[in-house]
Amino acid sequence: MRSLTSLQLAAVEAAADLGAEFTPVTRRQIVDALTSRAPKTVDPGLAAAAVDDLLRAGLLYGDDPVLLVREAMSVLPGGWRLLGEDPATAADLTERVASLDPRERAVLDTLAAAGGLGHTRDAAVDADPARPVPRLIAAGLLVRVDSGNVRLPRAVAQAVRGEAPTDIPLHPSARVRGEAVADPDAGRRANEAGAGQGLEVTRRMSRLLDHLGAAPVALNRDATVGVRAVAQLGKALGHPVAEIHQLVSLGVAAGLIGRGEIMALKAEEDAQFLAPTKVAGEWAEEPLATQWARLLAGWWVSPFTHWRAGEKDDAGQPIRLLGDASRNERLSQRRALVTEPYVRAAEGVALSADDLLEDLHFLSPLSASAGPAEETTALAEEAQWIGAVAAGAATTWLRLLHAGDDEDVAAAVAAVTPPEVDRVIVQGDMTVMVPGPLPRQLQSQLELMADLESPGLASVYRISEASLRRALDAGRSAEDVAGWFQRHALGELPQSLTYLVADVARRHGGLRGGAIASYLRTEDPTLLDAVFAGPTAAEAGLRRLAPTVAVSDLLLAEVLERLRAGEHHAVAEDAEGSAVDIRPTAATVPAERLRAPARPKVDDSRVAAAVRALRRGAAEGEDGEDPRIIAGSESLSVLQAAARGGKTVTLGVVDKHGRALQATVKPLTVTGGQVDAVDEKTGRVQRFLLHRITQVIVD
Repeated sequence: MRSLTSLQLAAVEAAADLGAEFTPVTRRQIVDALTSRAPKTVDPGLAAAAVDDLLRAGLLYGDDPVLLVREAMSVLPGGWRLLGEDPATAADLTERVASLDPRERAVLDTLAAAGGLGHTRDAAVDADPARPVPRLIAAGLLVRVDSGNVRLPRAVAQAVRGEAPTDIPLHPSARVRGEAVADPDAGRRANEAGAGQGLEVTRRMSRLLDHLGAAPVALNRDATVGVRAVAQLGKALGHPVAEIHQLVSLGVAAGLIGRGEIMALKAEEDAQFLAPTKVAGEWAEEPLATQWARLLAGWWVSPFTHWRAGEKDDAGQPIRLLGDASRNERLSQRRALVTEPYVRAAEGVALSADDLLEDLHFLSPLSASAGPAEETTALAEEAQWIGAVAAGAATTWLRLLHAGDDEDVAAAVAAVTPPEVDRVIVQGDMTVMVPGPLPRQLQSQLELMADLESPGLASVYRISEASLRRALDAGRSAEDVAGWFQRHALGELPQSLTYLVADVARRHGGLRGGAIASYLRTEDPTLLDAVFAGPTAAEAGLRRLAPTVAVSDLLLAEVLERLRAGEHHAVAEDAEGSAVDIRPTAATVPAERLRAPARPKVDDSRVAAAVRALRRGAAEGEDGEDPRIIAGSESLSVLQAAARGGKTVTLGVVDKHGRALQATVKPLTVTGGQVDAVDEKTGRVQRFLLHRITQVIVD
């Protein structure tokens, strides 16, 4: 049933309303009922095709007339209706519900909580029009089933619960019908835009891995990432919190980030850290296209609902990043479901947010309605963030992900990834234009000397005193910095850059450090005087041995960090006095193993076997057994069908004394293990417990 379109479900509903669960009806009757009761116009030809689809699926059987399998309607959610619904807009329904008086609203609240069906004498045509139920029927907020029963429409129930009413179209759009004209040029532009976005995410992931390698994040005791840790990552990388949630979740799903113990770090016993995995080191050395393809593969199977981090779970507890409450093992199926309308559209055809919802609710109405609306929105935005959807259109690699062609995904990504460049354009305003992706090593070196100002395939960096000091702090000399730009710049370097590098270097690195645990030395005693004149010397644990030498019991990296905090810029040196880079090597933890759950598929052989079983059961009934007498587990679906169709049945029941009784009734509701039905003799509503019903005889 979940594989049916809304039009096919409407055909099932039309057949059930005609009593096809008990009495054969013609295919023409089903088509006429569907087209006449649909909220909006439905093409009869499409309706007839939907009936043919149900016959092929075995939900309708027989030649003509046909019968509907009784289990079909029973699997639908409570209150589910597509036919005879008020076509009012979501805003109109919400406004009408909000304007009800307390008595009318109480009726709707009760019905919404009880499954949508209710029994009342006020449902009669001649009931007092001043009472709440007749007023609600007149307003279109209740549907009269018969003289004693009313039904709450699905859209009204959503409005009562404070949800946005969902419009489920019964007519397929031109995109779904395959009538939208393909636009190869638009498809090419979508691929280019998607590549730009995807490669930018790849760059951000690389920066996150570098940061975590140098400074692993301590996790909470439940191995989740704390709010403060996320905020600190955002500040360090210059990204909003939501972006950090996405990057961390994607990194874990792709096997690049993991959680575990790091023995080199001094921490509590069994302390867990968020850090790169060993796979991350291999990933960093791969070509840019391969890096992005791995991220796409991780995104496709990711179970993390990162957008929920910070919200409350069902128990009122905060949902933390990478926590159990943020995982949904079926999320990859939802992701494929939400992105399917993009893939169903022709190449280059763009879908707006409303188009996506329209096609999604036509193609998979049951599954689309089962998930929260914010999840659908988040998954669509996620697809655009990773570069799988661009400008509202599916990219080539999204289509290949749906087809399960991993190798072809890598090839498609490689085809649109620009070749790496090793030349940059340095301008007099201290900006550096990079006309394409740089190799990993050059990228790291440039990011050490300049700050990213404008990301993209053609990016722009800016050189400043702070960025040059960062390079000098990392052990680069003025000659190293100037030499890098001379080797990789197109044309001559602007004199302004040469002067700036020399000026910053002249004022930087006058202090030299070594290990005692560590030491400081300088050619200029006044520099050391300045350190000892403030609190920095005590914070760094420095002791002065000579006018130009001081030592500390702290590790050299800690001493240099505290000196920089006090605006004293020193560099580390080796035994020969050469500047060295003492930044820690990246820490790693094991990767988590994630597998996408298999998407449920029903092959043709299983469908054919089910149809044969149904027909065999019908034939056995003809050979001797009375097909009207239903017993066992099938009784439930028969009672539900009788309640929907207003059919009269005879129940065989056992009372609390063990006596066998019979009652001829018209079922009203079948919920909660009990049946409420109208006694044909007395007209009173009786309640029967399902476990006491021994058989159902269809009259």
